[in-house]
Amino acid sequence: MTALLSVKNLQRHFSVEGNKEWLSGKKVLRAVDGVTLSVERGKTLGIVGESGCGKSTMAKLVLGLIPATAGTVEFDGKPVTANRNQAWRAARRHMQMVYQDPLSALDRRLTALAQVTEPLNIHDKHGETHPTLAAQSMMRAVGLTDNLFQRYPHELSGGQRQRVVLARALVLKPSLLVCDEPISALDVSVQAQVINLLTDLRQQMNLTMLFISHDLRVVRHICDEVAVMYLGRIIEQGSAKNVLSHPAHPYTRALISAVSTPGAKHATLNAGRIILKGEPPNPVDVPTGCSFHPRCALATAHCKTNAPVTTRIGEAHTVSCHLHTMIHHGSGS
Repeated sequence: MTALLSVKNLQRHFSVEGNKEWLSGKKVLRAVDGVTLSVERGKTLGIVGESGCGKSTMAKLVLGLIPATAGTVEFDGKPVTANRNQAWRAARRHMQMVYQDPLSALDRRLTALAQVTEPLNIHDKHGETHPTLAAQSMMRAVGLTDNLFQRYPHELSGGQRQRVVLARALVLKPSLLVCDEPISALDVSVQAQVINLLTDLRQQMNLTMLFISHDLRVVRHICDEVAVMYLGRIIEQGSAKNVLSHPAHPYTRALISAVSTPGAKHATLNAGRIILKGEPPNPVDVPTGCSFHPRCALATAHCKTNAPVTTRIGEAHTVSCHLHTMIHHGSGS
């Protein structure tokens, strides 16, 4: 299948002014540092990793909301840039985003119906259906009842607000939906409802999704493929089944070990938990060699001085780790 979204060597660096306490002079923060990935039409790719690893920045780059320092983004075979021109507006009709905090994503001065109708008016995509009728139809499709249409955001629950955000994103019938932590601000019971709704809508509308989350249980449920980010780079990628059932990178193993098992007794809850040393390194001062080596219990001297290359370890499963590079190449070289 042809990739709907293709990202090659994508980079976004920020210049950071130093101060006397922790920096001197100008430094470079490498928020996204050479990401390459693709998403096939109708598939869902999950992006996972700790806070600050570059997931949200990458989402903004994919949508052309901020300019890239280097690299390319292609959507449906056409380049995506941050130039707010006619081509960018045309592409944005087919690329929509669902944000983490639904209340911040909505205009508190407008009713729910007005906010869902607004994208149709902006992009002048009415078609044969009146914009208000199209908006109402989409709101019903995401589970909003008619009595909620004229309510303002502060009059809605968290789950209802997120459904309004979803309806607003989907009313243009996009090909790509970028979800940036879409359920983290919701109660657990509401999270399940929204995830089931996304799953149903994906099948009904043949949506392609980039799903950013730190909840691996949700990623396992909704994603076809998974990419693990650490300090702005993809360190492991493959099918959700392979990556989450047979993690290859020590960092991925640690993330999966932190997932609690429903019904497990407290005494055994953390029996297999891998505790990482220290905190994630400062992205302004990334360690030499493998950026994960200061926290890795398996790190060797080679890891401290040499950056790992991406190695294929199975069908559609890659990892950037010296342990696997040596296994696959070291003994035969």
